[in-house]
Amino acid sequence: MPLELVFQNCCEQREELGDDVTLHPSFPARHEDGAQCTHSTFTNLPEGDEALVHPSLQGEVTGPSETDGEKPEIPTMPPASSPDLTSFDALDATLMRGIPLRQTLQWGAHLWLSDPRSMRAFQKARLWDASKPTKRYDKFISHTWETHGRWKQLSLLLHFGWPSMMIFWAVGAVIAAVLVLLEVLPLFTVFQLPLPAIWPGIHGTSVPYGCWLMLLSLTGAMGGLVVFPYFPLASEICFLDFVCVHQTDDRKMQQGIRSIGAFLASASELRVLWSAPYLQRLWCVFELAAYRKLNPNGRIVISRIMTEVAVLLSFAWVQLVVVGFWVARSGPYGGEPWRLLVVIVCAGLPTLASMSYAAVQKQDADEELRSQLTNFDVMTVKCSSEFDRQCIHDAITRWYGSLSAFNDYIRGPFCLEVLQLRRSQRGIEGHYFIVLLLPTSSFFLEGSLAVLMSGVPGEVSISLFLAAVVCFNLMWIPSVVVLGAHLTQHGVRVGRFRLRPSLLEPLLIFVLCVILLAVGIGATVAAVANGIPAVILWNIVGLVFAAVTWMKCFRV
Repeated sequence: MPLELVFQNCCEQREELGDDVTLHPSFPARHEDGAQCTHSTFTNLPEGDEALVHPSLQGEVTGPSETDGEKPEIPTMPPASSPDLTSFDALDATLMRGIPLRQTLQWGAHLWLSDPRSMRAFQKARLWDASKPTKRYDKFISHTWETHGRWKQLSLLLHFGWPSMMIFWAVGAVIAAVLVLLEVLPLFTVFQLPLPAIWPGIHGTSVPYGCWLMLLSLTGAMGGLVVFPYFPLASEICFLDFVCVHQTDDRKMQQGIRSIGAFLASASELRVLWSAPYLQRLWCVFELAAYRKLNPNGRIVISRIMTEVAVLLSFAWVQLVVVGFWVARSGPYGGEPWRLLVVIVCAGLPTLASMSYAAVQKQDADEELRSQLTNFDVMTVKCSSEFDRQCIHDAITRWYGSLSAFNDYIRGPFCLEVLQLRRSQRGIEGHYFIVLLLPTSSFFLEGSLAVLMSGVPGEVSISLFLAAVVCFNLMWIPSVVVLGAHLTQHGVRVGRFRLRPSLLEPLLIFVLCVILLAVGIGATVAAVANGIPAVILWNIVGLVFAAVTWMKCFRV
């Protein structure tokens, strides 16, 4: 039960029990105005793009208790005009409404793409109808409307829908492979395969080539994301502010606002859709503070919106690069060095520019975040409604003693915690690396299927599959990407000094990655040229390189 609700129940019984009523020692008394808050020490936080705030980081408000030899002061009820954001009695139970998470992403995610501030009355009424009564929340979604809904939609869609994306990709790849093997789909072009002399009598074989596996697997991956919101499976119930709080009935809206604390206390998880303006909104700051006070056993998940957006853009870019390599390999003159060089240059220059831009943006974002926290002032944080502002200020005063004490908490312990979270977070989650490998996997599997259909000896097909698909594609390329991402995030250091993220640092990282990829390509060709024993050795080298890189550069 929320602490403030316990206070209220005690106050309601005060006339019957008299002034000698005492609270249980496990419930600290409320601060007097101006009292200071104490905070637990920081521990190493779980890592990841969705870092979890450990319960030990919950700030505690201390005060006199029975164990101090004094009776705690019984807090008085707030005046009728002072709304209490933590109260939620049985009469308000019908206000507790939720919506399945996947439902928010259906029909083109129109809920996220529609800003309730610009809606008409009948449109706002439909929002309330989309939610249903519930007794609990799996997730309380905290976000700011200063960030456009399209980015939140993409973030949620990829974060929760990536397994569906991969499953449908695999289904598309299998269907394409079966149809090609059954000769239902034609191989309409060729590429020259310079087979090594170790395979007797086979030199410069012209291999029939197609694009069906690449095409159907990509279609499957995109289809998996599209159909994910419509899966007939149980979906997590979430609280979404503009859907679960009535937007047209002023009385119900104010009742819903007064019950936000109870909604937070009933949520198993607070999912923060983090973006740059998040800490500039009073409601967002309040939701973080309230969740910690009312739900100490719940968890807070900070999910940076632009991570999934960057992954989707990278996926599209990798797919374009793969198509470029396919075009360069196709035709009777496919694989000529000048063709491949053009593709590499066209792919590399935008990648270098993106790395440079990402490095500069990350440094600017970190500095802006530090500035926002160290200069935080609850009186200057934006809030569109004075009624909401008064509600939140009253709740903060009740929990932290005063607005000034809350400012000190945000500038001190909370600032250190958030910055530590930022430092401990991975640049990208492991499953997103797998998503980015889907286009290259389709490309190499397409080539392996073409070689298999060409009638060359089985040893050739096995060697190419192990060297190109398994070692180079699944071990070498991801390890190079992990190393590049790690260096981009943490910087290149000369002694104790880090090169500033101007053009020099991304250029060095880019050159290093290109060299490593060139080494991988050369080793793959050399392994195939020297037979299966060399291919096995190449796989061992790739496995060791991957293990060392991921252990050093990728925190699990």
